[in-house]
Amino acid sequence: MSSVLLTRSSSVSNIDAGASLATSNKTLKSKLTPPERRLSFGDDNRATREALYVTLLGHMREMKGILREATVQISLARTESLGRVEGVLRERAIIKLLTSDSALPPSFIPQPGLPQKDSSFISIPYPFVPRCALEAVIACGGGSKPAVVRYYVAALTLVLEYIHKFDIVFRGIDPETMIISETGALRLVDFRFAKRLSASDASPGRTFTVCGAAAYMAPEVAAGIGHDERADWFS
Repeated sequence: MSSVLLTRSSSVSNIDAGASLATSNKTLKSKLTPPERRLSFGDDNRATREALYVTLLGHMREMKGILREATVQISLARTESLGRVEGVLRERAIIKLLTSDSALPPSFIPQPGLPQKDSSFISIPYPFVPRCALEAVIACGGGSKPAVVRYYVAALTLVLEYIHKFDIVFRGIDPETMIISETGALRLVDFRFAKRLSASDASPGRTFTVCGAAAYMAPEVAAGIGHDERADWFS
């Protein structure tokens, strides 16, 4: 049913979504950060992480044909000191698994290139696509039309259905992790909280880590009593 909903609404709502971004252009310029070729995630700042997917819409024409690639740079020393090596490797493995399926629409999940490593950093290249967070669109009033809301709900439904097919729970649904292109296409980013559930776990098919944005956290996640893919639907 969700596939039909997206197909029927895409011809109208996708255009509306792009138009909403265009009308909010002036406000977005004052809020968004221009992209850079290299971004350090050593401070684990959410805004820094998401800067990879954010651009000043007014600079898009100048950047076309110039900025082909953005690179995520992860500090090995800081990652090791904070005990996050396993999390970084898990995030990379999950994205690789999800993007290995040729049936995945390319706009849904960022598709990384081959990582490079030296003594200080792991560098992961991503194709650069000008985008902004859904949070910014909402703040500018560009996501309030019913047709636009239906489109994004349908698109997110398809993304979650695809992710859950691999027994992966995302655990990070909020307007900051949903990125919108100039044409209105949705992409889900920031898989650091994602986890693949396993039947061999102590509690098969469930996980107990309390993580994600508090405002969108499912009750069972906040309570630490165990959760599965249904927590994503609550968010």
